[in-house]
Amino acid sequence: MTRVRSMAQESLGKAKRSFLLKRFLGFLNAYRRSKRGMLGIGIISFFVVLSVFAPVIAPNDPHRAGNPPYAEKLCKPAWIGFFEGEETCTYDVYPIEDPEFSTSASFQQFEQTSDGISVEYDEVGQLRLHYTGNGTGSLEPYNTSTIIGMNTTWPYKLPPQRFLGNIRYYVINANRSTQVNLTIFFQRENRRYDVWAVTWRTNMTAWRTDDGLLDSLWTDVVDKYNNDPCGKIFSVPGVYKYGLEIAITDGSNDPVDIWVYIDRLNLVYYGNAFGLLGTDEQRVDLFSQLIYGARISLIVGLLSAFLSVSIGLLLGLISGYLGSLVDEITMRFTDMLLVLPGLPLLLVLIAVLGPSLWNLILLIGVLGWMGFARTVRSMVLSLKERPFIEAARAAGAGKFHIIFTHMLPNVFALVYVTLAMSVPGAITAEASLSWLGLFDPTVVSWGKMLYNFQSAGVVTGSATAYWWWVVPPGIGIAMMALAFIMMGYALDEILNPRLRQRR
Repeated sequence: MTRVRSMAQESLGKAKRSFLLKRFLGFLNAYRRSKRGMLGIGIISFFVVLSVFAPVIAPNDPHRAGNPPYAEKLCKPAWIGFFEGEETCTYDVYPIEDPEFSTSASFQQFEQTSDGISVEYDEVGQLRLHYTGNGTGSLEPYNTSTIIGMNTTWPYKLPPQRFLGNIRYYVINANRSTQVNLTIFFQRENRRYDVWAVTWRTNMTAWRTDDGLLDSLWTDVVDKYNNDPCGKIFSVPGVYKYGLEIAITDGSNDPVDIWVYIDRLNLVYYGNAFGLLGTDEQRVDLFSQLIYGARISLIVGLLSAFLSVSIGLLLGLISGYLGSLVDEITMRFTDMLLVLPGLPLLLVLIAVLGPSLWNLILLIGVLGWMGFARTVRSMVLSLKERPFIEAARAAGAGKFHIIFTHMLPNVFALVYVTLAMSVPGAITAEASLSWLGLFDPTVVSWGKMLYNFQSAGVVTGSATAYWWWVVPPGIGIAMMALAFIMMGYALDEILNPRLRQRR
């Protein structure tokens, strides 16, 4: 008898699974016939691919410019040059191919002019300079120098926005009677422009790396060249010599043996055009921000919508079926939240709790369930008078068994539609809060891009040409919201009996 019952239950389970599979396949066939639904799925899939493969699609860090930076601030997109021409667009130039001197061939790109200081390539990948003094006496110091330089080309009519370089050096056996001067300069024809210098009179115990001192934005350089070092030095396109001079003044009475090691001698000319969308005022790649922003919109939209729909579904089921005092308290609380203005309430709560990503998701979800709860309640009030519910009560089924076994499957079609339709509201709410400055500083979102555009001071005046900064995130917000709306309409047409097409 037990075996027969088990076989019957197994057969019933198979039939139920077959029925559910048939219904699911029918739903997929109906959804494939919806052009709006398929277009919505296609757009969402596109954003999902962007989110998953963001590190590959946009390798630049979307949070900071890096060291050295990728480009200068407020750069135009690189493709603007196809429309504006070379008269207004310049691009980054990296004249030194191997600043680390990893091979002896990289040393050959530099020319040496030596006068008493030998220059050679070290087997560990450094330039090694050696000076030997026999003791000249402090009354008549001996001066000697060497220049290591290479020709670089700036090909554009406009000067670079910025030049930036670094040097790593190590001075050994210097003393108070000797002086080692290192100077970096640019030279065009017979005009020389010194941009960095350092002097050592003592022996160094470790390598020194000067990152950013060779910089057109450095105060000494700006003051020396009348607030426009790039314009003064690179006044015309052409060949500019980039050189390092090592000068030694020997005033010692005793023999000296000075060594100077040079490594990581680098230089970058920054133009005013970079990447697919340029850079912001912090020199951060806007294209990277756009790609990574799709992640935040999807995460906030889906999780907030799931939270709000779950709360509304649960409260609507319980309130509608239990009725009485439970229904009265729940609905009055719902009415109280409905009359409160949503955005001002979010602003206050975010300001109190802190603008973190999870606080945004929690608050958007918790404050977005009221309308759905009322819809579910009205549907439950109709369902609980149906004969199958009366039969379940007569069979002794408990209240929560009826709610979750009989009521829930009958309102679940509404869940899919509401879930899809709630995501756009959550996305736009996050964008609105971020645009108002209440964003998580550790993540990049499309709303934060709009806020940065506003706070950068490029909204007014001639700088309104920075449309590539504000239009792409705006389009991203609109397209993602539209995709979920189209998917929601398609689900409503399929699952709503009043709108279902008979074929």
